[in-house]
Amino acid sequence: MHDAPDRHGSPTTSVGGTRTVSCDLQISDTGLTISEVRVSPRSEEKLKAFVSITLNSCFVIRGIKIIEGRERLFVAMPSRQKSDGTFQDIVHPINSTTRKRLEENVLNIYYDVMEGRNIS
Repeated sequence: MHDAPDRHGSPTTSVGGTRTVSCDLQISDTGLTISEVRVSPRSEEKLKAFVSITLNSCFVIRGIKIIEGRERLFVAMPSRQKSDGTFQDIVHPINSTTRKRLEENVLNIYYDVMEGRNIS
């Protein structure tokens, strides 16, 4: 396990291939913050990582995916397959501002982890 300060002022911890970043990233004007991000990189063609986030140090969302799209990476929220073959998000932001902030913060931490920043 490695600990190093990250740009968010908290330690980054490494266990196996998973990296955990403690942070305090605001994602809504209502005080909702991401307090921890766990990134588990994958070496698949489209799936780049699984991510878990902790909100306000009390609620975890697992099964978030970092996906390589046609033009850029994007964050896919946990979903389930419906009987008609389509997928439906299980949890998701309910407005575009919160979705944008969540995606920006998660992708920034993903890039930090993948580029070796914050890890000793």
